[in-house]
Amino acid sequence: MVGEHGTQLSGGERQRIVIAQALLRNPTLLLLDEASSALDNQSEKMVQQALEKASKAQVFQEPFDEVDDNISSSPELTPFIKNSGDSDSEDEKSILQKDENKIKINSKKKIHWPSLAILKMNRPELLLIIIGALASMFNGGFEVGTCALLGEIVGNFMFACSGEALTKRLRAKAFQAILRQEIAWFDHPDNNTGALCTRLSSEAATIQGVAGARIGVILSTVGNLSVGITIAFIFGWKLSLVALGFVPFMVIGGFLQIRLMYGYSSQNNKAFQCAGSLAFQALQNIRTLRQLTLEMQFINNYYHLLDIPYRSSIRRTYIFALAYSFTSSTAFFSMAAVFFYGGILVKRNEMLFKNVMIVVNCIIIGAQSVPYSAAMVPDYGKAVSAARRMLALFAREPKISIDLHGSKLKNFTGDIHFKAVNFAYATRSRVSVLNNFNLDIKSGQRVAIVGMSGNGKSTLLHLLERFYDVQSGSVLIDTKDLRDINLHWWRSQVGMVSQEPTLFNVSIAENLAYGDLSRQVTIEEIIEAAKNANIHDFIQRLPQGYDTCVGFKGGQLSGGQKQRIAIARVLIRNPKVILLDEATSALDSENEKAVNEALIHVVTGRSSIVVAHRLSTIQDADLICVLHNGHIVETGSHHQLLTKKGYYYKLSQCIR
Repeated sequence: MVGEHGTQLSGGERQRIVIAQALLRNPTLLLLDEASSALDNQSEKMVQQALEKASKAQVFQEPFDEVDDNISSSPELTPFIKNSGDSDSEDEKSILQKDENKIKINSKKKIHWPSLAILKMNRPELLLIIIGALASMFNGGFEVGTCALLGEIVGNFMFACSGEALTKRLRAKAFQAILRQEIAWFDHPDNNTGALCTRLSSEAATIQGVAGARIGVILSTVGNLSVGITIAFIFGWKLSLVALGFVPFMVIGGFLQIRLMYGYSSQNNKAFQCAGSLAFQALQNIRTLRQLTLEMQFINNYYHLLDIPYRSSIRRTYIFALAYSFTSSTAFFSMAAVFFYGGILVKRNEMLFKNVMIVVNCIIIGAQSVPYSAAMVPDYGKAVSAARRMLALFAREPKISIDLHGSKLKNFTGDIHFKAVNFAYATRSRVSVLNNFNLDIKSGQRVAIVGMSGNGKSTLLHLLERFYDVQSGSVLIDTKDLRDINLHWWRSQVGMVSQEPTLFNVSIAENLAYGDLSRQVTIEEIIEAAKNANIHDFIQRLPQGYDTCVGFKGGQLSGGQKQRIAIARVLIRNPKVILLDEATSALDSENEKAVNEALIHVVTGRSSIVVAHRLSTIQDADLICVLHNGHIVETGSHHQLLTKKGYYYKLSQCIR
């Protein structure tokens, strides 16, 4: 599995797979939009050669930021993919590893009585619940016109208020619990975006099945039966005992219904989450889906996923109907038995006929409420299942906590040290990404990391941001282990621009202000940062200027425009450490030069790590490190490495 959005692959690998996907269609017209921007020089050369060969039989159109006229002919794409597998076998998220070690995403502690746990969360509305409960019992115990009307109004209103307050509280707490989890938790297939959105939107509302108005129905039934049986015992205890003998059968029938519904709800929930995830993928990637004409494929897959709970529900219906009919019919059997035995008592002169009718009416009123309560069981079963999942999420402690613990460095200089670091992703624990990796970065030093795609360059930045923890070794900030530093403080000291920039669906000004929410960012600062990132002139030409909404994931902007806004956002943050992961890969040559000049000015006096494929962007770096198979094989300046005629020299030859 490549994971959601292909997160189990590096950027270069994703781009090569998409290129291979396009060539498999053997199209007459081939459109390439920066198709090799995420590739290292050697891979880019081989891909360009394969595309040139493929283009001989196709109309070929591609926008280039950089044009290389000196690329010669070479083997086509298939052997390239085969050869690149060797360099990618050590990739941080390679799909070649078949035996996955699943991340344990939920607490193994079994949650007993989830209904009580949820009701405890409803404690702030305790007064409303008590009033609603009393009104429901009043309504059940005195089913007479005005009394019933008053009880229904008060009970339903109070329980509706408490239920909605609980739903709001659960959604907020669930969202908070999700955002607290470590990045590795989101890498697990069960925690994809679609599934998590489904849980947030539906499960909190479903949990009202163990609270809210359904409590009123149950209490109304209890009150109905209690008052009815009490009156019945007063007027004829012998006859009442006969009716009471049927109560255990009703309880058993109701319990069976709850158990059946809980089991089926748990099974169906996974299918619904998978269906939600599929729909989310289709809508999020609607352009790719349309371009590949995959509409019917996704529709059929979606229908198949929904067919699983459908068939399960059909099987459940037969079994549930038997249990429901058993519970409902028991109430009527009890009435028949009461009439029969009542006749015997009247015949023996042990009861008056009037008293028999009083007892029968009390039993009938109580029995009529039982089927109505039993009808609530399906919702209750779903609610219990949802409550267990929600409570498991609340109980899970993240392996990397963002809580405010750990120390803050008072005199942070900017020294960074990787000491004997070994690392592998939890989803591919047998694939080692970094092997005994060592690197020292001095304060204010600009260090560039180069190498083939899939050799762990971006992983270094992820470890520095502490998205993941190392398996062995340590990452030291100055002289202190990163794991002992306050995580919130540390991330406020770091600015990062990724290969694929992410913008939020708000205005450009708000996106830039998100760079530092610890203070009020002025519009003057925003404009200055935009100028340094060479995006101000473009923003000024927009009808709404800095108030322009960028759309979902910045969809209203081009790749280069998004990248420059992301760079400006980092400038607003004014960090002491800057991480650039192919920060200029989506820019044309002119804008790349302008942004690099701005970045050189910004990184002065700050520690910075630059991951780059274009060697032209890192020639002025203080130190260039060549990464291969999880460790550094060469270090030095640009001229020193060219003189060695080693790995770096070979990479440089690919662009000539």
